[in-house]
Amino acid sequence: MFLINEPATDLYFLHHLYRLFLQKKIYLIDREEERQFWQKAAAYYVSAGDAMEGIACYRKCEDYQGMLTAINRFMNDQNDVTDTTAAYFLEHLDLLPPEQQAQYPLVDYLRAYIYMATLQLKEAEALLLDLVQRLPEDGPPDTRELLGNAYTTLGAIH
Repeated sequence: MFLINEPATDLYFLHHLYRLFLQKKIYLIDREEERQFWQKAAAYYVSAGDAMEGIACYRKCEDYQGMLTAINRFMNDQNDVTDTTAAYFLEHLDLLPPEQQAQYPLVDYLRAYIYMATLQLKEAEALLLDLVQRLPEDGPPDTRELLGNAYTTLGAIH
């Protein structure tokens, strides 16, 4: 009931009054309800094509896998990434706790992909070479897919 559809862009956003409620009256709901709210809002935003708001919501509910998936989907769907968008993504990747960065090798791949998109090729190459060394070739399917993407991106750099 607090989601509003913007007809001009066909994007959804949270009603301003509900954002104010969350900021001022957050003590009225418990942490789990707050987490569930941000998770639902993130799913709405991402499904409506508003990746930026979705990523911010995923970060607020600490759903790091959802945040990484949204960034990855945006990077795969867009042909060009502006410096502003790249900075936004890198900021969110840097906000991940160190244990989460170590747990998800996708973080290094996304960082390298963003560097490549913004023509910071040496940084991208260094991250990808390190990632290729760390990922096992006989790992699970998602690890092999990430390894293939890393090799493909390395090929694009060269």
